[in-house]
Amino acid sequence: MQRPMNTSSRADASLRPFGPNLWFHDAWVRFLGMPLKTRMTVVRLSDQPDAPLWLHSPIGDAPALRSRLDALGTVRHLVAPNAIHHLGLRDFANEFPDATIWATKNVEARSRIRAHASLEGPPERDTTPARWGADLELCVLGGNLLLEEALVLHRPSRTLIVTDFVEKIDESCTSPRAARLFGWFGLTTGEPAPAPEHRVFAVDPAPLRAAKERVLAWDFDRMIIAHGPNVEQHAKDELARCFDAAIRAASGRGERRGPVSVALRRLCLRLAPG
Repeated sequence: MQRPMNTSSRADASLRPFGPNLWFHDAWVRFLGMPLKTRMTVVRLSDQPDAPLWLHSPIGDAPALRSRLDALGTVRHLVAPNAIHHLGLRDFANEFPDATIWATKNVEARSRIRAHASLEGPPERDTTPARWGADLELCVLGGNLLLEEALVLHRPSRTLIVTDFVEKIDESCTSPRAARLFGWFGLTTGEPAPAPEHRVFAVDPAPLRAAKERVLAWDFDRMIIAHGPNVEQHAKDELARCFDAAIRAASGRGERRGPVSVALRRLCLRLAPG
C-alpha cells in the first residue's frame, strides 16, 4: 500500500526538535501512487545511564541520518507501530544491527522482517516494556483485523506519539489533487480522522473503548502524528474524535450483519498488498 519514493529533491536528513529529548524526521512515500509525507519520531531515553535512542516508525535515508543520530546517542530501539509503517525498518535494522526491533500485530507477516519482541495489549493494562524506561508509556489498540497500533506517551514533553490513528491530511503532506482524493477515504482536508484501515477493518469496539478511557487519562496536550501537521495543543480533543469515529465503525459488526461484514473484511485483508 505504501512504497518509498526518491526523496532527494523533497526531503533532507534533518531532525527537528519537538520537546526535551524529542525529535522528528519527515520523509516521503507513495500511497496508492500518490505522494504522502510520513514521519519518524526519535526519543532519547533520559532516565537510563547511556541515554539510548528510541526510534518510532523509522523512515528516511538511514545512512544519511546516521551522523545526526549518533550525535544524540546510541540507537537501541526500532519500533514498528503498526502493520503499515514498516517501510524503513529493514534499512534502519541494517544500519543499526544492535538495535532491538519491536513490532505490533502483522508487522512480521507484511514486512518479512523478524522482530525481536512483540508489542501487545490488552489496552486497559500497562504493557510498556521495562527496557523503555520511565519516560514512555504504551497502549496497544486492538479490535482490528489488519493491525494493532502502538500509542506511546512521552511523559517529559507531555506528547502522545501516534501513527495512523490520527491523520490530518492537507497540502503540507501530499499534493493538492491527492488531498482531494483522500477525501474519498473519509479524510477531510485538515480535519483529524483515523486512517481508513482503522475504520474498514475495525470489528470490535470494546478494546477501543478501553483504550480511549486509559489514554485520555494520560497527561498530554500535544501529538506527533505520521501524516499531517503535528498537534501543538488540545490534542486530547482531536484524539477523542478519532476514537469516536473508530468505535462507530466497529460497532454493529457483531450484530446480525456482523458475520458477513467481518467475512468480507477478512477477504479484503487477504487480497491487500503487503
